[in-house]
Amino acid sequence: MRGALAVAVLLGGCAVQTDYLDGSLVDLFDLGFTHTRVRLYDSELSVEYVDSARQEEVALRVTVDNEGDLAEGDTYDLVARGQVGWSDSFGSSLPDLESGELRLSRYDEVDGEPVRGSFEAVFTSPDETRMSVLGGFSAELEVVGAL
Repeated sequence: MRGALAVAVLLGGCAVQTDYLDGSLVDLFDLGFTHTRVRLYDSELSVEYVDSARQEEVALRVTVDNEGDLAEGDTYDLVARGQVGWSDSFGSSLPDLESGELRLSRYDEVDGEPVRGSFEAVFTSPDETRMSVLGGFSAELEVVGAL
């Protein structure tokens, strides 16, 4: 009991937030979400920030190509083999992705297993304005289709 109390005191009594979005892109657009989901397709791993208040609309989606080498502890370049997209309800696409990475801190290619990680991305608009978004996620893996 004392150990749990000591941990709570050290952490300020707060739980560590794993599902979040932050950055200048979040300041400019309503990227509100209620939960995250992580789906593995034959072609990609998709991290989705979903708003159930808006009929399960995906506010932001980060994907990395599934080349059969996704592994716990690895980092993937989003420019080389991924993308970041958002809901069509914004009426336009995101600016060009300048740089970005997705990190898998916990991952096993098994349906229902927990997946945890984070990402960061920087975009450049035609007028050279730079915007960023970063986030964390934690959800059970949903394997979609046959792998």
